[in-house]
Amino acid sequence: ASWTNPSRYFDNISAFNTENIKFCNETRLMNSKAMEQYARVTGDWDGIDNSSGTVVGKCFQGHYWFAPVCRANPMTCYPVITAGPGYAYEHFMQRAAVFNMPVVMVVAKLWSDYIALPTQVKSSFYWWEPDPTFLSLDAHKMIYPDFDSSAHRAGILTTDYEAVSIDKYASADLK
Repeated sequence: ASWTNPSRYFDNISAFNTENIKFCNETRLMNSKAMEQYARVTGDWDGIDNSSGTVVGKCFQGHYWFAPVCRANPMTCYPVITAGPGYAYEHFMQRAAVFNMPVVMVVAKLWSDYIALPTQVKSSFYWWEPDPTFLSLDAHKMIYPDFDSSAHRAGILTTDYEAVSIDKYASADLK
């Protein structure tokens, strides 16, 4: 974020209809263990809230979590869309803090919203292979340091995901 302004290539949160995204209390921001780990790994104690006595991710405007680098000016953040309860939420949060990435986390309300939003809003988004959902977008993978199993076991989620082999097997005598 200090070298360039990546947000110029993306839409900001004003492009979202909040009816299509979850409230923070419906996401992994409510996972106390994950949020405590986030703060310990990154040192970003401003990204969490423990005013209720339970540690949760700090919610902004009811729907968003902003990375440290863009909290002063949220419109400079680019959205990262994920689905479900916030697939890979903690990974994105840690990477954003450690690598100074100006991102705002957005969790689609429904699966139909998740598959529609990246086609409607210029954003980054969580995706996996071999799922064909976003093939037409010609997406590019974000590159992180190679997977570090010992770091992941320690809750440090800043490296890439572990490569998973997707194989098909059949009996040699299968007709």
